[in-house]
Amino acid sequence: MAINAKTGRPQSIPAWAWPEVLRLYGQGMEYRRVANPLIPLKVATTKSSVERLIKGNPPYAGGGPK
Repeated sequence: MAINAKTGRPQSIPAWAWPEVLRLYGQGMEYRRVANPLIPLKVATTKSSVERLIKGNPPYAGGGPK
């Protein structure tokens, strides 16, 4: 019996918050400074997660600009 298990790093930034991340980064904010305004949106994330989203690295592959 095969179990369908999702493997890899989970996304700490939900897809609905991606436009806000991209907007803040587009305004010239650094990765760490982009993560802090997400807290009131109930998105607790790190600068590394923001960097992965911006660069389109896993688990955000294909989701952000490269």
